[in-house]
Amino acid sequence: MKTFIQLKDNVGFAVVNTAGETEGIEVEFGTGDNYLGMLYSDGSWSVAPTIKYAILNEDGSIIELRQTKFPSDLGPWPEWNSEIPTTWKWIDGAWVDPSPIVEASAPEEPTE
Repeated sequence: MKTFIQLKDNVGFAVVNTAGETEGIEVEFGTGDNYLGMLYSDGSWSVAPTIKYAILNEDGSIIELRQTKFPSDLGPWPEWNSEIPTTWKWIDGAWVDPSPIVEASAPEEPTE
């Protein structure tokens, strides 16, 4: 028997145990689960980064936060990280504070 790891976005996505051949990267038989979610690059395996992204409503507000190992899962949704407040909106390709604090200068006193 042989074990193959099938990739999605160069990340281990599925394990196939077979007596024959199939698409994927062959690994030691029975170790397939160890490669799920791992990044395959230049003939070696490493931990794939977790990508956090936001699902938005019509006005760009976050309605759900998700994470994945597969870049193609993002679709039209923007990446997000914990430094971006969940109250911000995605507008014209950027995260924007919908209620920025605007510092106004004190009005000048009339001179006589």
